[in-house]
Amino acid sequence: GLKSLPVTSVADLLAAKASPLGTAAAASAPAASASQPAQASRDTWLYRHGVEVTLRGNYADLLAYLNTLEHLPRRVYWGELKINAQDSPSVVMTLTVYTISLEKTWWVI
Repeated sequence: GLKSLPVTSVADLLAAKASPLGTAAAASAPAASASQPAQASRDTWLYRHGVEVTLRGNYADLLAYLNTLEHLPRRVYWGELKINAQDSPSVVMTLTVYTISLEKTWWVI
């Protein structure tokens, strides 16, 4: 399966990591007034686009898939990874895959 994730600005991600309360504090930060543009909007020039992919196979095949992702000519990053091996030798892997772009819009999937 494939699930699109919301577009996130890299500036927002960095601000959330710098906040001692994490993303909850960054999400509840006060909005800038109309006369003062928000700092994040001036700094937002990189965007992270992600999809969640679910694959089924044996462990070696899924590991080979990750290796292929890491060696693609176009840079792709992977984040959260969950593995369910209850039906071994068949393994279900759910993986979040990201690209970084200068554009807010992304490929249509």
